[in-house]
Amino acid sequence: MPYPEFDKTVAELVKPWFFGLQAGATYQNILTTKFNAAPNQQQIDAALSLGGYLGHSEANKQQRAALRAVLLVNFLMKSYPVQYRDRLKERCEKLDLAALKRAFASSFPVGFAGDNNRSVWDPIHLTSLHKHSLGQLACLTRPRVYKYCHPLPPFRFIIHGVGNHMGKVFDDPTILTQYEVLSMSLMSNLNVHAHDPQGVILRVHQNNILAASPTDVGVKNYAPGFKPDNLPNTLTITENLFDIAARTDGLKSPNYLLQNVRGYPYYNEVVVCGKAGVRLPHGVTRVMSVVGLYMSIGVDGVIRGAEDTRENRQKRVMAFAKKCNLPVLYIPRKDASPRF
Repeated sequence: MPYPEFDKTVAELVKPWFFGLQAGATYQNILTTKFNAAPNQQQIDAALSLGGYLGHSEANKQQRAALRAVLLVNFLMKSYPVQYRDRLKERCEKLDLAALKRAFASSFPVGFAGDNNRSVWDPIHLTSLHKHSLGQLACLTRPRVYKYCHPLPPFRFIIHGVGNHMGKVFDDPTILTQYEVLSMSLMSNLNVHAHDPQGVILRVHQNNILAASPTDVGVKNYAPGFKPDNLPNTLTITENLFDIAARTDGLKSPNYLLQNVRGYPYYNEVVVCGKAGVRLPHGVTRVMSVVGLYMSIGVDGVIRGAEDTRENRQKRVMAFAKKCNLPVLYIPRKDASPRF
């Protein structure tokens, strides 16, 4: 039996004005699977019909398409009773296009396209770092790493880079826990790329991982919360993360990110929620903590980054390490320019 309203609704999802080909196709697949399993397909299809209307402008067409999509996602993803369709329609048709898109996307959990990899982001699968029990990593505590440590011992860390002029991260070890959205990187002995020549090494619970991508995610770094900017037609942080999950087919594993060794920009980006106690669809975020510091060096042991700030940067890193009783690891990068 044909279901024209359903077909029309899901077809719009891949349009450039809506979610685009990649994200839209992921939404299409999920909703089609749900619809095929629904016992009341005919009733759902009929409920998506909005009837005739005046003013066939492109804006009106998009508004109606988004409204149908929100109705559909409520029926399929939230089990909203079809018999109360009129009540739902009356409430949703007051929303503008941007708000309808938010309502649609928020019906899916972050990482909806595939959250099966979350367990492998458990800190137990990354390298444990304790100042007084570094084991093989002890050779990384001296700048002349290649003299003592070649090849590099295996390690995997989530890091957050701090620029040449530092900022407040090296003054307060808890400052990153004020932000709900932080751009970080996954560093390993096989992929030592870091966005900045120095930074912090963190212990991050798997529930705090929002996205992982081998390409630039493009989130608003240091965002204090998921709330919208109250500007028309702007994406919220949450919408951005939904889009990332759709574009990357869900949360990628650490192994997937570390395979990206094709050359600059070496993206191994991990988007993290810094705050504890934030309720997300996959669970509640936990406390995130700084467990060490890193500095990128050349094969000669010289610290990377701007030469005129090098001495000051090293002093601040060492002072922070002493203050907080943290280890400092020197990570050699023979493949990067001295600037990084």
